[in-house]
Amino acid sequence: MIALIGSTDSKFILSEVCKEYEDLSNRVTTIQTLPEQLLRSDYECYVIDLDFFVEEPEEIVDTFLKLKAVSTAEWIFFARGYSKDSKVIKELRHHGFGKYVIAETIGDMERQLADCLSGKDNVEELNKLEKIRISDNREETEHSVSSKVYKTIGVCGAQTRIGTTMQAIQLVKYFQYAGIKACYIEANGSDHIQSIPTLYEVQEQDRKLGKIRFENMDFFYDLSQISEVLSLNYAVYVYDFGVLSEQNIYPYLEKDLKILVCGTLPWEMDSTNKSIGQLEDKEIQYIFNFTCKSIRNDLRKFMLEKSKDSYFSEWIPNIFSFCSANKPMYESIGKKISITETSKPPKKKKRFRR
Repeated sequence: MIALIGSTDSKFILSEVCKEYEDLSNRVTTIQTLPEQLLRSDYECYVIDLDFFVEEPEEIVDTFLKLKAVSTAEWIFFARGYSKDSKVIKELRHHGFGKYVIAETIGDMERQLADCLSGKDNVEELNKLEKIRISDNREETEHSVSSKVYKTIGVCGAQTRIGTTMQAIQLVKYFQYAGIKACYIEANGSDHIQSIPTLYEVQEQDRKLGKIRFENMDFFYDLSQISEVLSLNYAVYVYDFGVLSEQNIYPYLEKDLKILVCGTLPWEMDSTNKSIGQLEDKEIQYIFNFTCKSIRNDLRKFMLEKSKDSYFSEWIPNIFSFCSANKPMYESIGKKISITETSKPPKKKKRFRR
């Protein structure tokens, strides 16, 4: 039997690859409670999501080593977004842990997990990662294991034609306005972006990468190239998932910031209520598109404790021009995630020994 300690995302990946496992996540509150739970049964494999723990790397690795000494179980670590030079990964590798799921896309994560479950070490794949800025003195790096160079934002709509793509594009325009390098990723299967060059003159087109540059904004539409896209020098990647569905909810929930575009017209309220209910226990930012000002206070009351995460978009006359009337809204949403990278690559800071 396999024991899982992880988030909803890692549970989804494991469930796609292996149907028989036991989820112990709700029983483990800290790293100190981990040994008792894992040693309760004779598990053949521990699947551990490193993002699950908030303790210091030394304490995390020390606990794993104590368990390894008394258990014959195999170890597999979900380490998406980690660098091979992060402290916890270096320590785990040093002590012989060799199975990691570190891919960015769901398909690649499932493949890596399947390889690990079959007994294959894939520690060498860590050498391909460049997700964390590392100081010049690599022996002294102290970055937290969960930090990444870039941030991801997922935008879903409660239904079609509710303004999802408009909000995704306006988000990119806002970050550009703020001096932060951002791009748009079409993740809804609509193929709208590919149609732009057939109708308009574009500034740049890269068919191999699935990219066009139009109205001074970068658009990507080929999800098979997503690993390459994520290696580019953007601080923010905005994913347009289209209508929220069972097919896209897990990739959507993987993102650092999640936005649901809602509506208040009579034919929009039913789908809006269903989508809000579906995401009830998640950290979501809600944008109500083009809502009459006279009902906004009532909507805030309707949203209850989610009212602090609810926003009202003003009229956007041109989808490709930033609407400054919505600047306060995007500023507030942007503060929910720490974005410090600008359009220029971050400079390395030298560290000196005392």
